[in-house]
Amino acid sequence: MAEVKKEVAKGEKPKKMSMHQAYKNVWNKYVEFKGRLSRRGYWYFVVYNLLVGIVIWAAGIIVFELSEGAVNINDGEVLNKLYSLVMLLPSLAASTRRLHDSNKSGWFNLLVLIPVVGQIILIVLLLQEGDKKENDYGPVSHE
Repeated sequence: MAEVKKEVAKGEKPKKMSMHQAYKNVWNKYVEFKGRLSRRGYWYFVVYNLLVGIVIWAAGIIVFELSEGAVNINDGEVLNKLYSLVMLLPSLAASTRRLHDSNKSGWFNLLVLIPVVGQIILIVLLLQEGDKKENDYGPVSHE
């Protein structure tokens, strides 16, 4: 399948994307570990993903409350854990492409395995501004 890339004309600013569009873009490339993802696109995806997780957690509580009659906060965890499992690969692909935006290897995702310090370092790397021109991982991302 041919991939169509939207080029932004010189001097023209790229259109700003919504959180929903950023979420959809990550899902459209859920196993795409090549290329780049802008800082805005990545963090919009993260926030939207968090909001969807909260809604799924609340829905799980409501569903289990109706079926069992007693409210237990942990009831929402069942659906939330399933959602987290489904989101593992798209989230990993998105963070890899985000690291590529600042010309870093996706292997830096393994820093998350180092308790506290590694996670903080990874967050700092994901917060860094991306390269303003083409780098080793491709052209500037406008998504």
